[in-house]
Amino acid sequence: MSFRKNWLKFLLSMALVFTITIPAMPLQAYAAQAVENKRLAGDSRTLTAIEISKEGWTAGSNAVILVRDNNFPDALAGAVLAAAYDAPILLTNSQSLSPDTALEIERLQAQTIYILGGTGAVSAAIEEDLSADYTVERITGGNRYETSANIAKYLQDNHKLLTKKAVIAYAQNFPDALAISSWAAQNGVPILLSETNSLPAATSEALTTLQVTDTIITGGTGVISAQVESKLPDPTRYGGNNRYETAVNIINGLGQATDTLFVATGLNFPDALAGSALAAKQGKAILLVGNGIDPSVETFLAGKVGQINKIYSVGGTSVVKPLVLNQIYSCIVLEQPAEAFANAMNAIKALDQDTVDRYFSYDGLMNSDESTSTTITDENIASFFTKLDYNIVSSAINGDTATVTAEITNTDFAAVLDAYLDAVMKLAIEQGLLPEEEQLSDEEAEQAIQELLFDAIANEDQTTTVTIEVNLVKNNNSWTITMDDEFADAILGGFISAFEDLLKE
Repeated sequence: MSFRKNWLKFLLSMALVFTITIPAMPLQAYAAQAVENKRLAGDSRTLTAIEISKEGWTAGSNAVILVRDNNFPDALAGAVLAAAYDAPILLTNSQSLSPDTALEIERLQAQTIYILGGTGAVSAAIEEDLSADYTVERITGGNRYETSANIAKYLQDNHKLLTKKAVIAYAQNFPDALAISSWAAQNGVPILLSETNSLPAATSEALTTLQVTDTIITGGTGVISAQVESKLPDPTRYGGNNRYETAVNIINGLGQATDTLFVATGLNFPDALAGSALAAKQGKAILLVGNGIDPSVETFLAGKVGQINKIYSVGGTSVVKPLVLNQIYSCIVLEQPAEAFANAMNAIKALDQDTVDRYFSYDGLMNSDESTSTTITDENIASFFTKLDYNIVSSAINGDTATVTAEITNTDFAAVLDAYLDAVMKLAIEQGLLPEEEQLSDEEAEQAIQELLFDAIANEDQTTTVTIEVNLVKNNNSWTITMDDEFADAILGGFISAFEDLLKE
């Protein structure tokens, strides 16, 4: 039987617990975070649009903009119409009205429903059903160019355009149009669509009908060519190397307010579309992100330290990820070393992997070639930090480095180890008295000794407190903390040092 090999193997995996990936948990609020974050999200794009509607139109709305939930062309110009009638944008299945959307329309006590697109986008059956209780206005055209032009003409006919400007956006993709949608809506500027190398007849005609004197092009020449630009009245272009840089250049170039930002994914359209109506209502900008933040976005945010008070995350954690929000915060929040330390410790206690990864460098932590197949559950890991607490004694900054002196308290894992070894010895003796065929297999033995350790942790009431000096290095507007052996041992209640002492015996 190989009890010694098994418990040593398991203990070593515990001593190196910080090299094991902690399961991702929801983003925790920073202790000293001055930037409010509010996530507007539902379990689907339709439900997310409803949450946005509830946030912006708590007392209801006379009108609703209704668009198809799985295709973007007819909806790209919708934000301007939404702002003109102070209406939210809601989504529906193209064939039948989504029940949740129907309930939200009832809550809003809407009187007029504006459907964007033809019956292929939002069916005649939906229009007929809605017509029984509401005034329904469908704005459509023979194609996406005509639809956007007809929305603009509808606004003109109803005296809702506030300028002789127009936005020209690429028709075959959504990010550039959505990036400027909030500004266009706030300023009563229609959004018209174009091909890359030719200006559609419907768009050209609309420019004449609307008597447009100035145009704003969204995107580089790869989406709206110089040839098209030459046919536009007094054009100004806001483009970039990608959709994220274009969005940043739109915000900067048009001078949009950034005390509040609406953060939406640039990888799909529904959340940004619905969010654009609320962003316009509040007079704020839309910032597009991907699975991380683009360097252009990072540069933009670095210039906004202390200026951003609130962030709306539009969409769930799968589209605007906690890691992305952490990256944004690291750019805009100027933390003190003590704040960074507190946030990092709180993240460990909460098993918040995104925030742990943001703050810690593991270069100073011991390494081992020992491999193990031991399975450690979320609950197992959490048991190591049940009694973890800290008290910051002092902090000091020296240029780009800093130190934080802190008292760290946790379960006394030296006492846990003593109790654990007694239990292992008792099990070994019991097993040794059994016939070999009745003894536990190696796999069973490993499972048994794992259970003994976590039983010992659960039964230990004694705590230990150590005072250590933690080293930090400046990282943009925050700090990176060096996770060395001393710090790891303090967090683990002396487990590593107790284990090392055991190996010396």
